[in-house]
Amino acid sequence: MEKGKARACGGGWNFVYLHFKSYIIELDYYENHIRVKLILEKGVLQSVMFQYETLLNEEWKPVIRYDCAHGQPFHGDVIWPNGSKEKEFVDIQTLERAAMVFR
Repeated sequence: MEKGKARACGGGWNFVYLHFKSYIIELDYYENHIRVKLILEKGVLQSVMFQYETLLNEEWKPVIRYDCAHGQPFHGDVIWPNGSKEKEFVDIQTLERAAMVFR
């Protein structure tokens, strides 16, 4: 868990303490897993990322990632083997609800 990251807010710099949690949920025979990243500020969930990855040619490759990156609402990015991405928006109203769905 990391602390002490800064972020820009309202045109200036505000220093806030963010807690980063990340872990991996192993799936069948360790050839597939879900990578989870959570960012909390004062105990409140600020950002989530859930990424399904599979082992191909001894390398972990992302298949689909759900997050709210780049100021967009919660969405999934399907990542094709050629590297192209397809966005899929998910109707989940809060980050807490998103975290519950992917537990």
